[in-house]
Amino acid sequence: MGVYLKASLVTLVMAIVLFLGFRAWREQSQTSVATDSVTRLDKMETEGVPAFELNDMNGQLVNLDQFKGKAVILSFWASWCGPCLEEFPSMIQLVKEMKGEVQLVAVSQDSSREDIEAFLKSFPESKDSSIHILWDEGHKVGELYGTDRLPESYVLGKDMKLVRKIVGSINWSSPDAVDFMKDLVKK
Repeated sequence: MGVYLKASLVTLVMAIVLFLGFRAWREQSQTSVATDSVTRLDKMETEGVPAFELNDMNGQLVNLDQFKGKAVILSFWASWCGPCLEEFPSMIQLVKEMKGEVQLVAVSQDSSREDIEAFLKSFPESKDSSIHILWDEGHKVGELYGTDRLPESYVLGKDMKLVRKIVGSINWSSPDAVDFMKDLVKK
């Protein structure tokens, strides 16, 4: 066997070993991320969601715990997110229909306050005592919740425990969504 052939064989074996090692590492890390996510959600269902404080658009400090005793839709969104823009009117409609029984805590992942303010100009009906628009400057709360897609919503019971996590846009004013929230408020 020539030197060239031996070198080629060694290179091939090393490439295969590296490929298999990388693949095993990637599968393990993906499993780890999925396990972390499931563990986080399980904890939210049994112990409640993590508390946080953020400023609303008027500069007032809002603490998530102040909504205990009410059903809450905790929504992570951004003004540049098309599906967020799509679902926001139906969230407003649902919250208004529930007459204070459901609180919307909408946590913006925008990079500037001006972007949020421009977005909200299109929705003057969002100025409601049951709708709380917060800015997560630096995305610390989004990271705390493991948010990786927008919109992402957490439906919380009166005890601040997770009832349902919804990734993506839905019609919050649909009969099914309204009935679900009415049932949740009764609990």
